[in-house]
Amino acid sequence: MSLAEAFAGAEPPAEMVSPLGREMMDRAGELDRLKGLRWQDAPQEDLQALASLIPAMTIEAFRCHTPAFLRAALKAPESEAATSIFYALAPLDNFDAFLAGTAALFTPAQAGVIADCLEALAADESFEMLAEEAAPAVALWRRRAAQGA
Repeated sequence: MSLAEAFAGAEPPAEMVSPLGREMMDRAGELDRLKGLRWQDAPQEDLQALASLIPAMTIEAFRCHTPAFLRAALKAPESEAATSIFYALAPLDNFDAFLAGTAALFTPAQAGVIADCLEALAADESFEMLAEEAAPAVALWRRRAAQGA
């Protein structure tokens, strides 16, 4: 399944930035450049510039724009944006809480596509230093995908 198929119904959220995100990150308001855009219409250059602000997003904005950030990461796996989306989707610890929280935001089909994307990023030579972290992250998303089987 492709990103386009898995995330076909994702609608733009009303708010891009969480109240805490605005408080914690000086540049968080820049995420509003994506406001009203479907993920398929988000400009590549905006995604590259805004990826470091992912933690400031509302849950709805994160869920909606994850495929756009993944697409941008796959196009430029050596970029900081790729690292930002990787870490937004790859827990460093407490895997069960991440599975019950963040991973549960996505359908099993979406989780399978996320796992495929993370696996593709991990295979890129620029992600060599993250190889240890990639395997358990991919396994977690595969586990979420299997919950719908």
